[in-house]
This record gives sequence, C-alpha cells and structure tokens, in this order.
Amino acid sequence: MAALAAALRDPAAPAPADFSPSRLAVYRQLSAANVESLLTASFPRLSAVLGVAAWCALLADFYRDWRAQTPLFASLPGELVAYLETARRVSDDPPFLLELATFEALLLAVTHDARELPSGLAAPADWQHAVPVLNPLLRLRMFQFAVHECGLGQVPEARATPVCLVLWRNRWDQARYVELTPVTARLLAVMLERPQQPAGALLLQIAKEMAHPAPATVVSAGMVMLDELLAQEIVLGAA
Repeated sequence: MAALAAALRDPAAPAPADFSPSRLAVYRQLSAANVESLLTASFPRLSAVLGVAAWCALLADFYRDWRAQTPLFASLPGELVAYLETARRVSDDPPFLLELATFEALLLAVTHDARELPSGLAAPADWQHAVPVLNPLLRLRMFQFAVHECGLGQVPEARATPVCLVLWRNRWDQARYVELTPVTARLLAVMLERPQQPAGALLLQIAKEMAHPAPATVVSAGMVMLDELLAQEIVLGAA
C-alpha cells in the first residue's frame, strides 16, 4: 500500500510489482485530478495569479511531498496552507504566496464553519457597562499584503504597514471581510482576549496602551465603533 501511495504521488516512483504502468497512470491521473479540482476551486485568486503552469507545479509538489494530517478531503485547503508555511522551500515563489493562500483558506473556513450564530442578543442602551458578544465565526489576521484587494489574476500589493482583516459570516450565511483601522483591530483583539470584560474597561485599556491624553475620547469613539461592528454582525449584541 505504501509503495502504491508513493507511486501515485510521484510520477518518478516505480510502479508496484502488481500494477502495470498503464493501470498506474490511470490511477495517478484520477487521484491528482481530484486534488487539483478541489484546490483550484478553493483558491481561485491564488490559482489565477500564479497562472496554470505555476499553479499545477505547486500542486504537484504539494501532492508529492506533503503528508496530510487529516483524512477529510474538505480539509485539503488547510493542508496546502500548512505545506506552504512549514515545508515549502522554493526560492522563486512570489512573496505573497502564503498570505494569499491563508486569506482564501480563512474565507473558506468562515463559509463552511458548521456553528450557528447565537440568538436572543440585543444591542445595549449603553456599551459602557455591557459585555460585547463577538461573532463566534470571525477570524482576525494581520497581513503584509493587501490580499483582500486581489481580484482574479491581480497581484496583491505590499503595504508599508500591516493590513488587519476580520473575516466573518452573517445570519444570511454570507461570508464577509473588511480591513480594520489599528484601533478597531485592537478592540477586537482585546475582546477576544478578555471576553467577560465590559466594553468601557476594554476601551480604557486601549487608551492606556496608546498613552492617550484624553481616555474619555477613546472610550467615546469606541462606542461608535461598537455600533458599527454591531451593524455588520461582527459583534452580535451584549451579554
């Protein structure tokens, strides 16, 4: 079985003794085509930016060299990201390769997350003493490239400062993403770190980190941020 698996992954590997070369070629073509079909559909931006030849070469390397840690076919996009992050060593890969793959894999994860959004939450009359409840499906990530602005076939641009993106799914099962300001990104980060803290305390923490001369200004602006996050269903209400 191990010899057959090696032969299916690597065209240079010899066929097992009980397999004819022609039979092995059929199995190899079918198994590789299944992987290519799934991953091309999962990474439309990345595959388009790389072009057919480079994309197929990347998938061939992945298929040959990477040992997936899951038997689930639907988990292959995450395995490709893991391969790029930990095992890929090709000097002429574009610098945005891992980040664009990560972004598309996160978007897939948000789309297919089986969890339902909690119901019964309402907007508070005043965020100051309320504990905000984040959308449990959101992903918060920093990038050096503007991967979210990359269309099909369009190379992501590098940014002078990090790009912070939040990805989430709303109650209509629509996957969404948006670029955040540094302060909004920090607000979401401290909400993730301290999920039981009221909004006022979280905003005062941010004001202290900023060494802001007027903490009340940060708190007031944060209340507006929370209303905007609530409208987008990044925040679902208050506990």
